[in-house]
Amino acid sequence: MTIAVKQFPNPPVHMKLLAGQTVNQFGYDQISNVEYTFNSLGYRSNIEFLPNDRSVILLGNTISFGVGLPIEETFAGIISSSIDTPLYNFSWGCYPHTNHDQLKLLENILKLITPRCVLFQLNNLNRLRLDEINVSFDNPKEQVEANYVDFRLKLDQVLGNVPCHLMLWDDCEYDCDYSNILIHNRYFVDENVVSKDLFGVKSHQLIAMKLLQELKI
Repeated sequence: MTIAVKQFPNPPVHMKLLAGQTVNQFGYDQISNVEYTFNSLGYRSNIEFLPNDRSVILLGNTISFGVGLPIEETFAGIISSSIDTPLYNFSWGCYPHTNHDQLKLLENILKLITPRCVLFQLNNLNRLRLDEINVSFDNPKEQVEANYVDFRLKLDQVLGNVPCHLMLWDDCEYDCDYSNILIHNRYFVDENVVSKDLFGVKSHQLIAMKLLQELKI
C-alpha cells in the first residue's frame, strides 16, 4: 500500500518555474545581482518545507520575500537563524495578489500542520480580486474597509487557536481596526537598491527584532 506524502501548496507559476534553481534576477530586481534560491516547491528558501508542527509560517508579498536582499539579510532569514524551529517563508514575490488569496494558502497549509506560529504580512488593503486572473487596485474606500472586515473574520476562523502576528505597510489609511496588528506602517527606515518602495537592510533588521520579541515570549 502506497502512503501519500503530504505536500504544501505550490506558489504562483512564475516562482514554481524556478523550483530547485538559483538565479541572479527575479521579478522587479534586474540590477542587484542578489542570489535567489528556490526550494523544490518554488518558494524562496534554502531549506525544504516538510510537515513540521513546530515550524513558524510566514506569508507575505515582495517585502517578506526579500527582493533586492540576500536571504540572510531579510527579516525571514534573520529570524530563521535566531530560533530553534524551522521558518517556512511562503511569501509570493513580485505577484499581484490579495490578502484573501494568501488566506486561502494559509488554510491549505493548516490542513497539513498546526504550526507554532503564523507571521502574516498583509498586502495593501485596496487589492480586490475581480476573477481568477485579474486584481483591482482602485476601489471605493467603503468596499476596501468591508473587504478587510471580511478578511479578519475569516482569518480568525482559519487560524483557530494558532497564534498569529500581523504586519501591514499601506499607502492609504482606512477606517479599520488596526489594534491587533503588531507592526503597522513602521520600520521603513531605509530604501532597497531595487526600489524606493522596498525595504532595505536596516528595516528588515528592525522588523526581525520586533517579531523575535514576540516569538520568544
